[in-house]
Amino acid sequence: MIIEMKTLRGVLALFISYMIYQGWAVVFIILGFIFQNGWLSSVGGLVIAIWVGPGTPLIPLVIATAYFIQRYILRDKSRNLKKEKGRKPMEICKRNGYCISVDVLADETIEFSYYRLGSTNEESFYVSAASKYETSLLVDPKEKEHFLDALCSQSEYSVKKRPKSRDEILNAILLRFNMIESIEEIKNFLDLNKIKYEEKKWVEFYD
Repeated sequence: MIIEMKTLRGVLALFISYMIYQGWAVVFIILGFIFQNGWLSSVGGLVIAIWVGPGTPLIPLVIATAYFIQRYILRDKSRNLKKEKGRKPMEICKRNGYCISVDVLADETIEFSYYRLGSTNEESFYVSAASKYETSLLVDPKEKEHFLDALCSQSEYSVKKRPKSRDEILNAILLRFNMIESIEEIKNFLDLNKIKYEEKKWVEFYD
């Protein structure tokens, strides 16, 4: 927790938390001195004495409060926007045991991921304790326009306007690849149109 606070936002959160628990005590002392009010000075001095005393509970309390302030009030909104932008991939699921997920990530990378599925007569579900992802194809952001050109030029796919937004791109991909039978067909499409991509094979186990 403390390591995460070694940032500008973390320092600011610590300062705000410190002022919440002790800043008002300093203000009390100053006001007590200005107005010659012994009660204000005494209360402020007592709080400061507790703060600097051994074993004070205020130190962990200030750190915990600062962590809360940093995490929920001073959070990095730009990171949240990036996650929000690519948080809901589109899935093309088939009954013969696989599902292909399509997403446009925050950096404009187009990602195809292959899922292995189990199935019953009525529904499909992920195989327990099996690999969640088996293969991912990542189309570089620099190849995005090239990919869209190839997508829109397909004879079986006609559009009146070029897809621009994330949702429009995903819908265009769905129309083109909805009837595919394997991720190899996507690879063949990319290779045929000379679209550069990175292939990753990896495993993520889960219960």
